[in-house]
Amino acid sequence: VALAPSDRVFGISSLSFDLSVWDVFGTLAAGAALVLPAATSRPDPVGWAARAADCGATVRNSVPALAQMLAEATEPGAAPPVRAFLMSGDWIPTTLPDLLRSRWPDVRLIAMGGATEASVWSNIHEIDEVDPAWPSIPYGVPLRNQTMRVLDHRLGLCPPWAVGRIHIGGSG
Repeated sequence: VALAPSDRVFGISSLSFDLSVWDVFGTLAAGAALVLPAATSRPDPVGWAARAADCGATVRNSVPALAQMLAEATEPGAAPPVRAFLMSGDWIPTTLPDLLRSRWPDVRLIAMGGATEASVWSNIHEIDEVDPAWPSIPYGVPLRNQTMRVLDHRLGLCPPWAVGRIHIGGSG
């Protein structure tokens, strides 16, 4: 997602969690504003929804569970538009995209993945329609300047649909 100076990113991730790296540095490098929720010792989805709405947050970035909590605390049609919602750090339930779109109909939903040791994000999948037969949201394709390979225990390339381990490469 290309941020613009007019964007307001709602940084819901703890500053000790790797997703906050993009919240802070990606947002500030683009000249956008970072909106943080009130500091509490426990999740406060009602407070998050109010803060994000009050500040006009245009982009959200979180793990899927927090995205779901935020959507459930937001009344359909009551929230200001959200341009993009980035989710990573865990499996995305196949029901979550419909829930998010019921709150923000025009939102771009983007699944990100990777490893903290390899620049936090290494792959992307824009979520359009979810096929009801899918067991999960696809993991995605490598980001620019990165590669992802599924290798066997001897570091040989696995054939399609074979079980192996993901190896990430590139400049990050």
